[in-house]
Amino acid sequence: MQEAPAQFAIRVKDLVVGFGRQIVIDHLSLDVRRGEILGLTGLLGSGRTELALALFGMNRPDSGVILLEGKPVQIRSVQDAVRSGISYVPENRIRQGLVIGQSIGSNIILAIADRLLNQFRLISSIKRNQVIQSWIKKLGIKVQDPELPVETLSGGNQQRVVIARWLATSPKVLILDCPTVGIDVAAKRSVHQLIRELSQTGVGIILITDETGEALNNCERVLLMRSGRFIACLNSSEETELSIQNRLEEP
Repeated sequence: MQEAPAQFAIRVKDLVVGFGRQIVIDHLSLDVRRGEILGLTGLLGSGRTELALALFGMNRPDSGVILLEGKPVQIRSVQDAVRSGISYVPENRIRQGLVIGQSIGSNIILAIADRLLNQFRLISSIKRNQVIQSWIKKLGIKVQDPELPVETLSGGNQQRVVIARWLATSPKVLILDCPTVGIDVAAKRSVHQLIRELSQTGVGIILITDETGEALNNCERVLLMRSGRFIACLNSSEETELSIQNRLEEP
């Protein structure tokens, strides 16, 4: 029986993205079901991050179709992506994910500040504090005071702040680009648990990772990417870290 289009959080058909004269995403198609964690891995330069940036409106596609819950959308900017229901947690949380120098709370509400305005077009302090405390509790962010600078947090808690910011937008699709880079083993386990819990709420998740073990342990399907194309879609229960690495390194 064919699955209903609405069962897919996102479907991408024949996506092409160029950078200058180079094609970085070459006629890619993929689908992510609601509540699925889809793994995506490849060697350096495979095009993984370029794909994420295209879906998030930072690299405008040259051609292709993107459907969210069965409906076509045009993603020409980050604002288009967020309005459509796509959120993106970048690989480098310090350089791309956080606003260093601002408070923990300000980082959490950054993407939804316009939703917290009162009748005077000022951010309501009551709404602001409610949202901040809600996400601190939901994600178990260990913080003494949300008004402290975000750089006072550990790496794992900083990552949770970035994830909280984008979950606050109520996404249909969450793209995580190497979400556990630079954090300790305990924090990694915690982030993995959070990702699995998010999937249970129906969010479609694309987990981009350098670690094949991370993909195998958290995803049912894993896409392998090379030179802007998918070279395989694997069932994680039938693969090992070594078998995936061998496939990626094949000439």
